[in-house]
Amino acid sequence: MFKKIDTSLFLGILFLLFVLSDFISKTGAFYYNSLIHTSQIIKGLFQIFALGFIIKNYHFKDRFLYFGTGLLLLFHGLGLLFLNSEFSFLSNLKSNVHILNWYLFVFLLILAFRSYERTLKIDFSNSLRFLRLCFVGYFYANFITAFIGALTNFELFSSYPYSDRFGFNGLMRNVTHASYIVIIYIIYFYYKYKQVATKANLLHLLSAVFFVFLLATKAAFLFLLLFIIYVVYQKNKKFFIGLLLLIGVTSFLLKDFVLNQLLPKYFAPLNEVYESQGIIAMLTSLRSEQFTELFLPYISENWVFANYLFGGFDSSLRKIEFELIDLWLTFGLLGILLYLFLFFKYAFPIDWIKNHTLIFLLFFIVFLAGSFFSSVPVITVFFVLYLLTSRRLSMSIRPNS
Repeated sequence: MFKKIDTSLFLGILFLLFVLSDFISKTGAFYYNSLIHTSQIIKGLFQIFALGFIIKNYHFKDRFLYFGTGLLLLFHGLGLLFLNSEFSFLSNLKSNVHILNWYLFVFLLILAFRSYERTLKIDFSNSLRFLRLCFVGYFYANFITAFIGALTNFELFSSYPYSDRFGFNGLMRNVTHASYIVIIYIIYFYYKYKQVATKANLLHLLSAVFFVFLLATKAAFLFLLLFIIYVVYQKNKKFFIGLLLLIGVTSFLLKDFVLNQLLPKYFAPLNEVYESQGIIAMLTSLRSEQFTELFLPYISENWVFANYLFGGFDSSLRKIEFELIDLWLTFGLLGILLYLFLFFKYAFPIDWIKNHTLIFLLFFIVFLAGSFFSSVPVITVFFVLYLLTSRRLSMSIRPNS
């Protein structure tokens, strides 16, 4: 079947199906119609097909991913078994299936791709060009629609429809996920420009940087600040020290202006949080409040010792949106170690990350903000970044392609 499909088209079309189904679902949510389920249907069908393909093409080389994913499922089940919950084990398992699916999607995606790669013996010099075109095209589709949204105040393209808060994410559905996706594009375009310093690549990079100001999220702004510091450090280490001092002094001098004048005028919802809950709650988007008021009381009342190892939560508590806390709830301390080991050893090797230092900055943001590992759209875009920049793949691709 696959041999009749042009691999160059297949990967690109699959990527487009994923990302465009998110926009269709966003449209359905905005207009309150059944299109809201489009993304779930498309991705659900893909996962059923991918699972069958993986089972059919089982390979011993992937045994650690098979075994590790199975252990994560076991850990979650044990956590629910020990959980002191008013709901039954089966009821909790049923209510948590979609969250488990979010977290384990990355390993399904990796296993499916490896099976596909082995089956067809893909020539990456031919198979990635169309995927790259789709990847860049998706960025500009979001960038242009976000810009139109900012100019016209078209609510569909807004990060916060019918709200006073500024921010436009274009076709992307979730603003937190949009922050990571824009960051991933900054990383991609930076390394493309570093590889080939053309005007076109510089334009791509500057467009991604400008997108941060359209999106206007704390996570994206923090990454942009770290990105600027990193670039300056790479260029001139003496100037880097001066820049750090300048940032420190400027932050101290402008603190009152930002909190007392800029924040109330342009970011009213954040100002309300600042005035009622304090600066920590504002900077963490109330995650610190969720941690102290939801997470700590929950584990105190519902957990036994085994839950600290295996996690466990029911429908009375959902995600806290601190990455490690949510992983702890889902898989426990043992599960965190196993999940991160599988992710950085077998899914996205640490050697690849070392060759792209900016990805360390991305994960610094991830562990502050959360909702990275559990986001199917973000993992999809991150996976394509890996395909387009991985040394073993990019060696077969001409630098100017």
